[in-house]
Amino acid sequence: RPKTRETRAAYEALLGMIQGQFGDQPADVLRGAAEEVLEVLKDDHSTDPERKTKVERLMGPTASEKFAQFVAVGKLITDFAHGGSGAPGGG
Repeated sequence: RPKTRETRAAYEALLGMIQGQFGDQPADVLRGAAEEVLEVLKDDHSTDPERKTKVERLMGPTASEKFAQFVAVGKLITDFAHGGSGAPGGG
């Protein structure tokens, strides 16, 4: 979950973009999609073309301009921590 006003605004923008792709969906579905997209965007081991392919697997065909918007919004979200059941949290 976003922790600052700036990241919350960026997260809300991301949710709006995802809703634009999927149409009206329950909020938890949109949040789940947003988390998946952020995990792809925050993956430092992938190139942008690889990220675009992964985003398209989640979102469907995505124009380059739309993908660039996802990347730009993703960069504004600086307090994202991978959720889900992936790697255990170290600390």
